[in-house]
Amino acid sequence: MNKFLILKFLSSQFLFSFFFYTLGNIIGSIWAKTSWGSYWNWDIKELWSLILWINCLLIIHLNSIKYNYFLNILNVFNLILILFNFLLINFIYKNSMHLYIF
Repeated sequence: MNKFLILKFLSSQFLFSFFFYTLGNIIGSIWAKTSWGSYWNWDIKELWSLILWINCLLIIHLNSIKYNYFLNILNVFNLILILFNFLLINFIYKNSMHLYIF
């Protein structure tokens, strides 16, 4: 299979997931406005979600550079951020507004 075809497929898959991640953050902020009274509360979960979104945005913008070593590092960092945000924040930080999940 062609290596560039795989990279093109992964790039389109990443853009697809970034679109829904952005949509989820927007819908979540609208829900937070109706539930808590403000769009953004600087909660630890919201902050790390913003850091993950900015990292994804960097990956999208650096994707035009071929074979970039920094892009590979950002992809690994992105995986670590996802695991940290969705698994460890709830167990480490006990004063979060999003603690009702666990």
